[in-house]
Amino acid sequence: MTRDDIIRMAEECGIPEFENNESQADNILHFAAIVAAIEQEECADLCEDLADLWDDDGHPGKAAGARICASDIRARGDI
Repeated sequence: MTRDDIIRMAEECGIPEFENNESQADNILHFAAIVAAIEQEECADLCEDLADLWDDDGHPGKAAGARICASDIRARGDI
C-alpha cells in the first residue's frame, strides 16, 4: 500500500484533504503504519501457531511451510 493509497482512503472516510496540512497527513500515515504492523504480526503469529500444531501432529513439512509463511509475512515492507 502506498502513501497515496492511505491518503485516498482517509479522504474517502471523511478526513479532510491533506493538501495544506502535511502534519495531519504524517499523523494519518503513522497511524496506518502502526495498524499495519500489528495486523502483520498477528497474521504471522497465527502461522506460527499452526506450525506448532502441525509439529505436534507429526507433520514437519507442513510446519516448515507455515513457518516460512510467518517469516515472509514479517519480512513485508513498511508502508
